[in-house]
Amino acid sequence: MKPALSKLDCRRPEKATDSGTKPRRLLVHLTSEQNAQDLLSSAKAILRKSHDHYIASAVYFNPDLTAAHAKLALEQHQRRREAKTAKLIRGEVHQQLLPALRICHFFEHSANGVV
Repeated sequence: MKPALSKLDCRRPEKATDSGTKPRRLLVHLTSEQNAQDLLSSAKAILRKSHDHYIASAVYFNPDLTAAHAKLALEQHQRRREAKTAKLIRGEVHQQLLPALRICHFFEHSANGVV
């Protein structure tokens, strides 16, 4: 996918820092809203399949949001991440408890004369 850039082209909305530890964002202006939507909808799948590890793990395409919308999007992202972490922790605890539950089940049956 190669969407057409508008006459506004691209720009870096942030000033460069001396540390240079984090790449600056790049604001890309496209010719239409539909081009932007198409790019956003296909970007995640394309980027995550990249053979370049850095691109697959560290490059993201996000819509240009107002400050209020960006804050809401961040809060939603954090809630999804917390829910995913909680689900993983519950799964790990469940996996750790399974052997103990099997042993208890065995002892219950052996105490009742069932083996």
